[in-house]
Amino acid sequence: MFNPDKWNNFLNEEMLIEGRLQDTMKKYPGIPEFAIKQLSASDPSGKNAYLMWMAKELYHTGAGTYTVPGNAEEWIKSDLVPAVEAFHKAKQRISQLNKQLKKDGKDLWPNDLSQVKSLDQLEDILDALGMAGSEKKRKEKEAALGGASILQDDEDFFIIRPETKEASCFFGKKTKWCISAERSQNYFDSYTSQGKAFYFILNKNLNDDSIYRKIALVYDKQGEFESFFDVTDEEYTDSYELERILLYNLIAPAIKKNPDYPLKDEFLDMIAGALLDGQSLESFLGSNDGEEMNEEDRKLYEDIVKYLQGQGDLAYSMDEVPNIGDTILYDVDAAAYEFITLAQDTWNVINGEAYTSTMDNPPGSFDSSELRDILVDADLHHIDVTYDEEDYGDGYQWRWEAHLSVDLSTPPFNQLRYEVEDLQTGEKEITDDFEEAFGRYDDREMVRDLIQSAFDSAGMYIDEVTDDDNSTFYLRMTPDYDEHAEQGLDGFRAFVDRMERYDKHYEEAIEKTYQDLVDEEIAIDPSNALEDEEGGGRVNLKEILTNLKHMSYDIKSGQMNIYGKAIFNIPNMMRNFKELQKIFPALPDGLNSAISIPDEEKRTFERQKGYLTQFENALNDYLKSRPIKGDLLKDITDKLAAPIEKTRDKRKQIEIPGLEDKPEMGTQQGSGAEEYGKIMKQMGVDFFRPNFNFEPYIQLLDTISQGQKDAGELSIGDRKIEGAHGIGMLGFGNIPLKDLRATRKSNPEVYYAYINGFKWLDDNWQEVQDFVGEWVSSQIVPFAKSRATDPAFADLTDAEFAQRARDQRPKSGLREKDELTESIIKEMEYAKKMSGKTTAADIVWGVKNVSRVANKYSLKTLQASILEALKRVEK
Repeated sequence: MFNPDKWNNFLNEEMLIEGRLQDTMKKYPGIPEFAIKQLSASDPSGKNAYLMWMAKELYHTGAGTYTVPGNAEEWIKSDLVPAVEAFHKAKQRISQLNKQLKKDGKDLWPNDLSQVKSLDQLEDILDALGMAGSEKKRKEKEAALGGASILQDDEDFFIIRPETKEASCFFGKKTKWCISAERSQNYFDSYTSQGKAFYFILNKNLNDDSIYRKIALVYDKQGEFESFFDVTDEEYTDSYELERILLYNLIAPAIKKNPDYPLKDEFLDMIAGALLDGQSLESFLGSNDGEEMNEEDRKLYEDIVKYLQGQGDLAYSMDEVPNIGDTILYDVDAAAYEFITLAQDTWNVINGEAYTSTMDNPPGSFDSSELRDILVDADLHHIDVTYDEEDYGDGYQWRWEAHLSVDLSTPPFNQLRYEVEDLQTGEKEITDDFEEAFGRYDDREMVRDLIQSAFDSAGMYIDEVTDDDNSTFYLRMTPDYDEHAEQGLDGFRAFVDRMERYDKHYEEAIEKTYQDLVDEEIAIDPSNALEDEEGGGRVNLKEILTNLKHMSYDIKSGQMNIYGKAIFNIPNMMRNFKELQKIFPALPDGLNSAISIPDEEKRTFERQKGYLTQFENALNDYLKSRPIKGDLLKDITDKLAAPIEKTRDKRKQIEIPGLEDKPEMGTQQGSGAEEYGKIMKQMGVDFFRPNFNFEPYIQLLDTISQGQKDAGELSIGDRKIEGAHGIGMLGFGNIPLKDLRATRKSNPEVYYAYINGFKWLDDNWQEVQDFVGEWVSSQIVPFAKSRATDPAFADLTDAEFAQRARDQRPKSGLREKDELTESIIKEMEYAKKMSGKTTAADIVWGVKNVSRVANKYSLKTLQASILEALKRVEK
């Protein structure tokens, strides 16, 4: 329903808005209509409540701002409107503050913009209130100007050179330039350090939506122009394109005065192109005959010429442009020449100023103090970074590189020994003098290669290794592609950062060099020697270890590893599987051994086999964990190696000659010697418990392969490995030889017990393997119980799948005897049915079939099943 009151209110409000607009125009007739309308459209009240005040402030900025469209638009959007918007948002807060101030008898904040005398005062008020206004922008601009140099600022162009990232961001707003990015990675510092100088041109006369409103010029370190970018970050390398854009900007005010022509980039491009070419100008005007020219285009052309001739500060005077009508035929080539010269001279002035600025203040320049500061902050302990500035033929340039050295006469390398041959006797001798062993240059080549390889493998990539004919090797590192002086300070920082990373790997590289020298048999590590250092001893550890039958040893970096391959049956798996299926019903019963089974049954068994593999892998991890393998060693010690009384015969086999010799064992005398004898009888053998390792690979269904049998022939011996089994390494790892020697000196009885332990394991390897198999078997069900509720084993508890697998009754190598019997009965019934019809081929087929069955089962089992089957068939 029509509401006359609402309608009247609407009309009154619209009349008020329009009235305020007209009043402002009358009050400030010197301000162009476009500027007043922009103020009106930007008024945060929506009712032109602030319009008159904003017009007053625009007027006070001077005609240089409000009469030029570009200047007016920029100032209104960047300075005036943000402050007024902030005040408008703060009005309610100001009212609340004033209530308290009035109670306190204090001065009130202005709550009406008409009470504020100027934009400066408004910004001060907003700052005091802590509100975001144009003051922030003003301060940003001041800070940006502090990091920039203004080359030109007139009615047409504002040209500035940003010298800081902050200045580049401020003056590059509303562009997609990576050097002005605020929210993504900014490349200003990076490019500047590489010797690039930037100049921003604000084409004041172009519209805000023009992609040429701002352009960025790029210069190299020698002041040469390289390219320019438009607002969208499109790159151009042809200066002709730039000249045409500069001409756009110069003629734009004349075009703006004619509402029939849009100030769009496409139109400007067409007009500028016409002005810069005689033939194009002729086409634009319509004809050389002044009487037949296109009147609208002719008027626009004349307006452009008239406007340019009225501008007194152009780079080139346009007074010589021919007037239309002075001659019968208009000289378009002469006119185009004038416009070409204007565009070129405008560019030449800008280019000259940019060249001078670049040469006076080269981009990316730095001095030694800046490099030194970077090095002082770097965390370098072993690598030395050097730099210098020299004339390399293309001017003075910085160079830097890094060095370190490896001296084989200093720790830890001074521990190494070298084998040399006596030239007279031909005998081999040991020396600690590296120079004596590797005196010739060609001998050192392998050492240089080894050092470089060792450092490379430690993550320190060396460019060159040299030596000075003694024991010192020099390593040199040079900058990568992005670390050279062309990248300025960024390049040096990147190089130093890489050297910092290298420095952290120095100790690792030195250790690797040491070990490689030993491993490649260039040097000898005395700490790896097994001979008794005290001399006169009756026990030679090296001889004992060399004579081990089932175990082998190796020594690196003064640490000894003693291992043997253990191959063992896992007994009682029928019982284990029955218990396992109570916990994990989805596991299989055993191997699928039927001659022919359906595809669905195969898929079921393969799925069960996958579950079993999951269980086996987890069991392997469990068995080699520290506490569990510790239990294994304890059981080996308790149940096999002790008590001594129960293994007396075995102990006699492992006693080492001289073990009973008390002086050899220590200095105990009298009652001490008697007590010592008791200790030895009690101890028998002992092991390096913390260094014990067991790395099993368990197979609960698959039979051991022939290849594994062949590879483990010595470990298997006369034993028969069938069905569930395990293969793994059993022994001791990283036993420090220095600890072993120290034990011999401080507790010789313990030392000899350790040696007994090595020999005892080797002598009883077959029995130990059998014991390991029994021990593993005893761990399977308890392990399964410990994982019964583990979410990782949820699939193994799938009762529905387990029932489906049982219904399919997969034929198993562990199935009961009556299942085999049923199979034989079926074959017999078939034979009975075919009696009298049997051919020679049928007989051959039957023999082959029985042969296949016999291969799967023992002959005794097969024989018993056949006899039982015969009885049942007869019945």
